[in-house]
Amino acid sequence: MPPLRASPTFARFSLVTYTSPFLLLFVAGIGLALAWRRFDFAPLIGCLPLGIVLLVLAALKLVPAGWVVPLFYVSAILTVVGTLGAERRFVGRGLPLFGQIGDASYSIYLSHTLVLIPLVTVLRKLLLQGWAQFLVASTIAVVVCAVIGIWIYRLVERPMLKAMRRRFDRPVAKRPTPEIATAQSGV
Repeated sequence: MPPLRASPTFARFSLVTYTSPFLLLFVAGIGLALAWRRFDFAPLIGCLPLGIVLLVLAALKLVPAGWVVPLFYVSAILTVVGTLGAERRFVGRGLPLFGQIGDASYSIYLSHTLVLIPLVTVLRKLLLQGWAQFLVASTIAVVVCAVIGIWIYRLVERPMLKAMRRRFDRPVAKRPTPEIATAQSGV
């Protein structure tokens, strides 16, 4: 039997996956999640409009060509930081819809590509062109992906999480500390 080796396809896939700059966004997200527990992001709310402005500048290519892609990454991080600041600053004043989108974010993430594939085929038939087509198609895509993601969350993810919690979140019996165990044994 020949020795097991990684296929060239798998090697290329791994190289592309683990050297992708998108991985930096994932790492930045982990760092922000850790910082969220320790720091007050409310003063950083200004990062939200700054991130949006940088995103628009990059999307419209109003910056030098070499800056476009890095600016997308920077704008994504700034937008998340600013959103975290807004969440801290406006605690309790949020819109219920945003809470639902937040709860369903993982379902939205997992399903959006499967939703977009047929949706893009339909949206290409819109009798619009240029920015009008982009704005209408983007708005429809965001709404449809959010609605289907929330639906999947309610019908699949939330019931599954409840079942897993019932099954695995059982109270652990308290073990006696060494002092209590010694006192109980009479030694």
